[in-house]
Amino acid sequence: MSLLTAELRKVWADRTLPLALAVLAAANLLLLWLRPAGGAPPAGALRAVTAAMDGMDMPQRGAFLRGELARTQALLQLEGYYRQLAWGGDGYAWRQAHADLLAEYDETYRSGAYTLYTAELAADRRLLAALLAEYETVTDYDGFLQGVQQNAEQLAGISIFQHSGDGYDLKSIARTAAAYAGLESVSIDWRPQAGLMTALEYPFTDLLCLAAMLGLALGLVRRERDAGLLGLVRCTPGGRLRTALAKLFVFALSLLAVLGVLYGVNLAFCAGCYGLGPLGRSIQSVPALMRCTMQITVGQYLVRFLLAKWAGALVMGLWVMLAALTARRAVSALAAALALPLAMYGVRAAIPATSRLNVLKYANLASLLQTDELLGAWRNLYWFGAPVSLPAVAWCAAAVYGTALAAAFCLVFARAPLPDAPVRARRPVFARRTRATGVWRAEAHKLLALCGAGLCLFALAALGVRQTVRAPAYVSGEESLLAGYLKPISGPWCAESRAYLLERGQEFAELARTRQRVDAGLLPRQALERFRELGYRYDVYRQVVQGRVQGYLAAHPGAWVVYDTGWRALFGLDGGSADVREALLAGLACALCFGGLFAMERRAGMEALLRTTPLGRGRTARAKLGAAALTAA
Repeated sequence: MSLLTAELRKVWADRTLPLALAVLAAANLLLLWLRPAGGAPPAGALRAVTAAMDGMDMPQRGAFLRGELARTQALLQLEGYYRQLAWGGDGYAWRQAHADLLAEYDETYRSGAYTLYTAELAADRRLLAALLAEYETVTDYDGFLQGVQQNAEQLAGISIFQHSGDGYDLKSIARTAAAYAGLESVSIDWRPQAGLMTALEYPFTDLLCLAAMLGLALGLVRRERDAGLLGLVRCTPGGRLRTALAKLFVFALSLLAVLGVLYGVNLAFCAGCYGLGPLGRSIQSVPALMRCTMQITVGQYLVRFLLAKWAGALVMGLWVMLAALTARRAVSALAAALALPLAMYGVRAAIPATSRLNVLKYANLASLLQTDELLGAWRNLYWFGAPVSLPAVAWCAAAVYGTALAAAFCLVFARAPLPDAPVRARRPVFARRTRATGVWRAEAHKLLALCGAGLCLFALAALGVRQTVRAPAYVSGEESLLAGYLKPISGPWCAESRAYLLERGQEFAELARTRQRVDAGLLPRQALERFRELGYRYDVYRQVVQGRVQGYLAAHPGAWVVYDTGWRALFGLDGGSADVREALLAGLACALCFGGLFAMERRAGMEALLRTTPLGRGRTARAKLGAAALTAA
């Protein structure tokens, strides 16, 4: 068996890493579903807008977004007007000021015959405004390039830049203009960027990548170090140096596989939920990456993004492996592994981007993981009076750090004495008192404490409270009127309920007579203008009488009248996807809580002992299943 095969088996043959990777990918997927990146629009709404723009060219997409935004803003004004009427206002001044808007959109709003991409008009306006801003950003790409060249010419003629001490300012201006020269031929094909940027910049994915990198680096070294086998491994016929190189190669290969899985999950999820758009369009078609100076496609950018993220994580992982090799205890190794990246992050945060020391800001381990910052824009850094590009500084730093750390790891692994960590017997400060227990209590303790079900239940409760507190409490004017009619008559249908509705309907008597005379041609249509507020109330009243009372009670004799808006929202009966998310969350929680309930004894070799207990196998299995059933409930 070769050294590479042996080191690969240490990492992947054990089920711990594949299982941990599957859990990380599932957690990443679940968080993407539950908590998308800040500012990301609802997935269903974005898909609907994108589907409506299929087959359109760039000018048609812009006209479509502008028309939809204007319509949504008009309907939103009408919604505010009718809400004011429902709350007792007259709205006369508003009607006089917006007569054209009323004439064009009033019938559309009152009939509900308009497209609603999200749950409410205000969210539609935010979505369409954000998409229109993206569209206008990239369609002005030629203007952006002309502005870069014009700014370069104007700034070069200002005396303060011409007489700078080392000439850095003029060189930086000329270098920036040269970097964007020749990009006039780039074609722009805009698509919504939410899916692509969510997949690439989701912050929790970076945390999972760092956790996987720490696990790989510590696992390749600390397992043998803590078990006292490192001395035996270092004296193998392959030699120390070949073993060290094999560990580094396996770490790099495994890290690339982990990054591919995590970001592949991101891209697959975002492609299904939001859409990524054609991968063959230019990278300048993405508004967030429009300042990129490479003439590449989105697909090529994804490949470079993954390789750049891998290079940054690899360099940081080399430091973790070196710290894990030299430290005598695992805790010290973890502390040392986190100390240097945190210190470099502090340097990055302390130095402004415009400082003459900005090379130190970006040539460190923390900046190497900011991949979009390296690939998605152009920035000059100060280097002894000469401008150097940010990517050049980052790649040089990665090469220097990587070479130095890899050489140091090989040198320490091959030459340095590495004594085993001392084993110290620790006496407990407070002796635990033992007491008799039963099978049910023991299995409940295993499930809630050892398997983490208690912590999972607490996390679910906290999540539920947080979602409840953050839930929007938006009530439209129509909903206020509906509640006002239905709440007083909620319960069994009786004579008092009928009398209440008849009494409330008396206020519409004059409106009904006027409508009859207008329909008969005895009065012009303008005669209904003074009943606009009553007409809005009457539509809701008629919905209650005809739909809720006459229609439903006739089809369901003995049914009660219920104001059911809250119940429909609670049970997800309005067509939302909350029940699907909750089912997925509950399934993942059950897998995490119950996955190790039967496996913990088998893994520790205690299964055979438990099977010989006086109560037998059936009692233990029933206790485990009973505890799991109660926890699941």
